[in-house]
Amino acid sequence: MINEKIFQSRLMEIADTIYKLIIFNLLFILTLFLGLGVFTFLLALIILVLAIKSFGERSDSIIKTWINMVFQHGWKALKYSLVFLGLIIVFLFNSVYFYLVLEEMSHWMYSVMFSFSLICLLISVAALINGAFVFVYYPNLPFKKWIKYSFSLLRVFPLQTLYLIGNIVVSILLLYTVPIVLVFIYPSLSTYLYHLMTKKTYKRLVAEGVESLKFQIDPNKLPGGHI
Repeated sequence: MINEKIFQSRLMEIADTIYKLIIFNLLFILTLFLGLGVFTFLLALIILVLAIKSFGERSDSIIKTWINMVFQHGWKALKYSLVFLGLIIVFLFNSVYFYLVLEEMSHWMYSVMFSFSLICLLISVAALINGAFVFVYYPNLPFKKWIKYSFSLLRVFPLQTLYLIGNIVVSILLLYTVPIVLVFIYPSLSTYLYHLMTKKTYKRLVAEGVESLKFQIDPNKLPGGHI
């Protein structure tokens, strides 16, 4: 009887987690669309990390809190993301260029340049994703240190970094094969798993007295200053 209750409780917990991940994912996709899929990527990811980090902490309305997060972090996230967008555009252009060149003429030098550009592209995207976690756990970092930590912390957990890169590849494949999975759950699920794998390390590296960001409403950051 006790085991049955424990099983039912665990089942309800899993169902609640899946439900929240689906809601988070839909809000994540909506936030992406509001920024044309590019300019609000970091913002959407930061709020997604905050929402996932809040499991078991808050009971505020998810939608109201999500909107509040947009007003709290939108401008800063946009400014921070521009450097990464520049890097990603450069490496994406180089990857496509050298791929097209290889289609015309096969040469080891072009193969090396293509591979190098592709690796740099994947690392840049992984660092951008990791940058959302750095933004959340180390909110007082100046811009240059945020960039530095976004890249350097990838070396702290190499297996998790490979997981990140693998998820980037899987996301691209899903976009072309089963995009509905991306819409409903995959980004939030993969972020949730990455957070499970890295949160202890992030918490351990947080300086004493520094509080990470929270998924909670700040009335001063809503239009009109109130809910």
